[in-house]
Amino acid sequence: MIIDFVGIYQLDDAQEADRALPDRADAPDAASVRGELARILASQSFATSERMRALLEYLTVQTLEGHADRLKEYTIAIDVFGRGSDFDPRIETVVRTEAWRLRARLGRYYETEGAANPIRVQLAKRSFAVVAQRVPEQTRSLTFDSPVRSAAARVAVLPFVAVDDDGSLRWLGESLADEFSHALGRVPRIEVAARSSCRVMAASATIDACEAARRLGSTLLIEGSVRRTGSEVRLLIQLIDARSGCQLWAFADELAWRDEAGFVASTAHRLVTELMRSAPAWQTPLAEAFVDTMRLDADLRQILRVGLGSAPSELDIMRQGIGWLEARLRHAPQNAEWQLALTNLLATFITVVPASSADLMPRLRRCAHAATLEPGTATEGLVALGMASLFVCDWGTAQDALSRALSLSPQDCGALTARGLLNLQVGRLNEALDDIRLARELHPLSAAVTGTAAAVLVNCRRYGEAVDLARRAVGLDSDFKPAQALLADAMFWDGRVHQALGRLEELTQIEGRTAYALGKLGYVSARAGLADKARELLHELDDSDDDPARVSMARVHIQLGLGDHNAAFCALDEALEMPTAPELLLCSAPQFDPIRDDGRFAVLLARLSKGSGQASTAARPAAL
Repeated sequence: MIIDFVGIYQLDDAQEADRALPDRADAPDAASVRGELARILASQSFATSERMRALLEYLTVQTLEGHADRLKEYTIAIDVFGRGSDFDPRIETVVRTEAWRLRARLGRYYETEGAANPIRVQLAKRSFAVVAQRVPEQTRSLTFDSPVRSAAARVAVLPFVAVDDDGSLRWLGESLADEFSHALGRVPRIEVAARSSCRVMAASATIDACEAARRLGSTLLIEGSVRRTGSEVRLLIQLIDARSGCQLWAFADELAWRDEAGFVASTAHRLVTELMRSAPAWQTPLAEAFVDTMRLDADLRQILRVGLGSAPSELDIMRQGIGWLEARLRHAPQNAEWQLALTNLLATFITVVPASSADLMPRLRRCAHAATLEPGTATEGLVALGMASLFVCDWGTAQDALSRALSLSPQDCGALTARGLLNLQVGRLNEALDDIRLARELHPLSAAVTGTAAAVLVNCRRYGEAVDLARRAVGLDSDFKPAQALLADAMFWDGRVHQALGRLEELTQIEGRTAYALGKLGYVSARAGLADKARELLHELDDSDDDPARVSMARVHIQLGLGDHNAAFCALDEALEMPTAPELLLCSAPQFDPIRDDGRFAVLLARLSKGSGQASTAARPAAL
């Protein structure tokens, strides 16, 4: 039974009043509706949005109290959103936009937390009407679509054989095989035979390795050996076609064996990486699984991570994936999923190596255009194009792509976050905060979105709030290194210099001494009075093989920390001659405040901002 509290707002006031609270015995009464409202307002789905809670409570209470005739855009704008008497709904769409978002959020609530509620409250179409509905008990459950299982590559990993009669070597070989199975099994669409079954088969003297793999239902086999060579252990590993018995790939390494926690796991992870970067593996059923892995990783979170640098092995894997996809798209150019996967991979590669943009951006645009031809891939393809354009400072293309993405999917979290980053880059801080606030409401548990919000707050000089959000981002995902860097940034600007130094030192140890990390560490070191250390980092950058633009920007930061503005301007001028990654933030970052009044800075800013629109002033932004 449905009860329409208000009715369509186009009705006249008398009609609305007549329809406000129909007298039906089986309709939910006012007390039941208030109880349902309380459940909604206390839910996780509405926990992050004060505006949504206020709007829903206002519409429901006004209806229950018999003020249906007051539910007009003008009145709602004044009573709920604090607008003045000069509000004109023909110009400002805030009420309609927030009502649309409220409908969508209620829908998500009843698909998840509120699935078992006895009453459902929603807004009717084309109106601000509050509609309450009793739900039959037998339908109150949370349902999921049955997943469609796709074909998977099947691999058997046999225990690595100890060549010498050495108990510790046998342990190492078995442990490496176990950890390798675990690491490989985490790759989507790769099925790894149970380790216990593999051990039983390997122990049989009458069954060869290929027969064992076939009995285990695997088409591919991994086997290896370990033996001592002086103070080190030599590891040999090979990938074998279980049908033909032919070796497809082999890898050898000398290990300085350390009896430390994590050594075996990290070695196994490195072996999986070597397998993924090898050309022969890309000629097997593993290739499609590898592409799926990269497609899942090449999202906004991955693109944000690459500013910290990327290992050569990761670049090799991306190159293999790009080549594999391009070869297949030559035969099936209409495959939108493959076009989207290639778009994401190209975007990720460009953000790692901005100098590749001259060659890859045209290919990226073609793939993104092909992805937009299918509704299921259009938004994500445009977001990838927008992010890649942002990283090479093509802000006009970024603005166009992200605007199109949001016109297709106004509540796409990735598109909102990407546009927030664009607004941050060009100095539109209020707009950046608005976008990130909406993204956090949609995805409050995303480390990438929460970390981006912390970055925006740093640039708004709201350092204490930035520290809190950066801590939250680290708590949501401790492996998301940009959040670690942002936390160090926020701590420094909040006056916690030694804590910031400690975190940056740890970051360079874990993620490597990339130009990005060295620039951050050098700036904070210089500002902390450690000028000699900062100059040592400048010398280290001279030998860096990182992207030249990032090296130049790292020099800019360190020279600013040392107070050498002339050297900073020289490095900045050099960086702007290159396809530069968006660690710039010239329009808003606080480290550039000491040189903002210098005429040279205005000239460089004009060069950078060409085509990006007028940067806003850093006025006090709206709250997150």
